[in-house]
Amino acid sequence: MNLQYFLNLQRQLASKIQIPAEGEGYIPCKDDMLFCFDLFYKDDRAVVACVVEKWQSGQVGCFIAETRVNFPYIPRFFCFREGPPILAILNTIQNNFDYNPKLILVEGHGTAHPVKCGLACWLGINTDIPVMGCAKSSLLPYSAQGLSSRGEYSYIVLKGKKVGVALITRNNVKPVFISPGYKIGIMETIKIILSLTPNFRIPEPLRWADYLSKLYAKGGSETGVINLGFL
Repeated sequence: MNLQYFLNLQRQLASKIQIPAEGEGYIPCKDDMLFCFDLFYKDDRAVVACVVEKWQSGQVGCFIAETRVNFPYIPRFFCFREGPPILAILNTIQNNFDYNPKLILVEGHGTAHPVKCGLACWLGINTDIPVMGCAKSSLLPYSAQGLSSRGEYSYIVLKGKKVGVALITRNNVKPVFISPGYKIGIMETIKIILSLTPNFRIPEPLRWADYLSKLYAKGGSETGVINLGFL
């Protein structure tokens, strides 16, 4: 595989990323649909879970499907591995259920990436929907020194520019790493993640997506819907 080709492609995509100035871009409103995606791998296939939440309404649902993965597991190139399966499931949901997200949250990175083009960026460019990423580890250097209380954060900087943050979502617990992917600002991503993490380190809809994708992979074999609320 010619990784230089994909690296050049990432750089080209990075030039198309739209990150608004703070105070501009997407800001969630009540009942906006938030789609949260996570994947669990089964050999050359992936179980994709999409947890759908209506902003500040307490209503959630989940769509789960299994699809083939055509790109190998290579760190820093996950947008090419996970982007197409997520996009396929997103299109299925939109076409069959007529649900359209105002914001997408993925377990992964946005601009906090060595070439500023993580999974959240790839998905935003391909959907023209605001997208943000939340990851358990960082691809870039950061400092969490002195951070211990919920809501505290430090910027992740690449070539002198702020590309994301290391954010404490629970007292005395290591941070999560969040970054905008498309049409949303850094400060808004902080507010959104804190609102989605009332009790645990990881945002609730991502925790559900992780849990349900693994649960389905152990016993499911066909596309299906798990009804958790309004779906």
